[in-house]
Amino acid sequence: MQHFDDYQLFTDTTAIYPSDIGLPYATLGLLGESGEYAEKILDVANFRKIVPKFEQIGPYEEFKEILKQAAELGQKAEKLKKALRDGNKKMPPVVIFSGDERDELVKELGDTQHYIARNARHLQVELSQVAYQNVKKIASRKQRGVIKGKGDNR
Repeated sequence: MQHFDDYQLFTDTTAIYPSDIGLPYATLGLLGESGEYAEKILDVANFRKIVPKFEQIGPYEEFKEILKQAAELGQKAEKLKKALRDGNKKMPPVVIFSGDERDELVKELGDTQHYIARNARHLQVELSQVAYQNVKKIASRKQRGVIKGKGDNR
């Protein structure tokens, strides 16, 4: 996966939610996946023998508390997202009415993309590899009919 537009087109083929709630659904998905990522980082922080210096203890504990809250929020977002996808809950569409609103949201998406790229760099992996691995995972789920399933390794 070398081009973002190709990746975006691929995601169009796996979108299994009502199009009228696309923006809220995708936002819940972003929050849910961010929460899962935070939870995995929290696991690393909790189970590694990290010994912060005295002046680092407060910020380190604050970091772990933020990760815990993000993980909990992500779980709530995933639960609502799946209920909307499966038709168990309904909500009105969220419509962007102005170009200014859209421009501000695009800026924030860019910031999100920036931090995804930085996380990939700190994991010592190219962003194209992240996209490629995701395409393999989602395409496999689609082929096996388990996109709507639960769990990371379905």
